[in-house]
Amino acid sequence: MREAADTKRSPMELDTARSGIDTIADRNGTTHVIAIIAPSSGSRYLEKKNPPVRTNGIVQSHNERASSLSYSHAWCKGGRLLQVIQKGNPSPPVYTQKDFDAGGWTVQDDFPRDITGDLKGVAEAFQISLNPDDLRRIEITQSKPFTNQKDEYQKERSSGSYLQSYIPKSGAIIASVNTSPQQNIAQYRRSINEPQPTAAELKHQVPKLNRWSDMVWFIWAREAGNEAGKLRAIVRDNVINDDTKAVIDDIFKTKTHAFHKPWPGTTFDIRQPASEDGRSQTEGDNARALLGTPHGAGIAWMLADHRRELGERSLRITVFTGDDFAAPKVPYYMVFELIKP
Repeated sequence: MREAADTKRSPMELDTARSGIDTIADRNGTTHVIAIIAPSSGSRYLEKKNPPVRTNGIVQSHNERASSLSYSHAWCKGGRLLQVIQKGNPSPPVYTQKDFDAGGWTVQDDFPRDITGDLKGVAEAFQISLNPDDLRRIEITQSKPFTNQKDEYQKERSSGSYLQSYIPKSGAIIASVNTSPQQNIAQYRRSINEPQPTAAELKHQVPKLNRWSDMVWFIWAREAGNEAGKLRAIVRDNVINDDTKAVIDDIFKTKTHAFHKPWPGTTFDIRQPASEDGRSQTEGDNARALLGTPHGAGIAWMLADHRRELGERSLRITVFTGDDFAAPKVPYYMVFELIKP
């Protein structure tokens, strides 16, 4: 399928698009969407050349509203994210240890170093080392007061945290538990019965370095060093986010029964052709829809921001479930394989 030409987007436009569609999956099934793409009625995303726009400024809880991400919406969002990957970000953010420290982030790495259970098949298939000496399981937590990115006042910690396993020898990251500062702020506001913050308000309440894609790449680059460009697989461990699961269920037509497809699951290549409006749900359509979920967006931005290190990349996305749990608690997993376009 031909992608619409959009070669005149400025760094400012890209930043606007970034703030509009970079979302973060959380640890317990609650994602807070700062802004999402809203395609106009009857239009196709390829016909819209303007950057993604905010549909609202309110952070909402999926626990309150269940899933709000339809297959068609995810398909539109994934199509735009694919364009972002293909073009790359001409002005990617650059963060230093100074930014990390100023943001009040701390590191904990005294976790068990192993890959067990449902992910052993993934490790074998992608030749991910099971040697504990090759794996670093690192959690970074926004646990200290920090100087805000928009003013000079000290802000209280948000307790946002990101836990991943980094295996540089195998070019792999396993993303396990991720809670953004924005989410924790929103949860706190709900707990004291205060209105949810707008996107503009949140920008005054979070550190400069805060997105999943930026945080994970920061640690990956530190751990992998000169081998950072050899990243080839990102595993999303135990997906319990309502929006992501809703899209997966739609793909497999499991609205009325539990999705159950143990490893090796089903793989969707985003290089395959997509239909004009996503309704045919071809392999290419399904891959775009998966990219448009909260678990795909951060990976898309990582590829766009670090094209210099990673080179041009595309994606194969595998979806599977655990085999030892009874429905409805069967865990979902996703593997994003970084491949040549």
